[in-house]
Amino acid sequence: MTIYDPSATGSGHAPTPLSAGFSRRSTSGSDRTVHAESDNAELVRYDRAGKWYVEYRDHGCRRCLTLAEAVDLSMGMRLRLGQPGGRRFDKMVMQAIYASAATNAAAKGIG
Repeated sequence: MTIYDPSATGSGHAPTPLSAGFSRRSTSGSDRTVHAESDNAELVRYDRAGKWYVEYRDHGCRRCLTLAEAVDLSMGMRLRLGQPGGRRFDKMVMQAIYASAATNAAAKGIG
C-alpha cells in the first residue's frame, strides 16, 4: 500500500517529530481520533484543535493536513467511518468513492 512520503510537503507544514509523551493509541476521553490507518501511518483528527494530521509510525513524525488532503490520503487506507468529529470527512470520503466508481464505470462503458 502506498501513501504519501513523510518528507513531502503538502499543506506547507513540514513533518514534525512527535513528543516523547505522545501516545499512538487513543484512550477514552482523549481528543485524538483515528479516522483511517495503513500499515505505517494513521490519519487522525484532534478534536479540540480541529486539525487533521497524518502520523507516521516508522518515522515518529506527523504532518498537518487540510480536510481535502486528508480525504485524498485516506483513499489508500483502511477507513474508520462514523467516528466522532468526522461527519464532513465521512461525507467527502463517500463522495470521492462514488465519483471514483462512476469514473471507472464510464471508462468501462457501464451505465
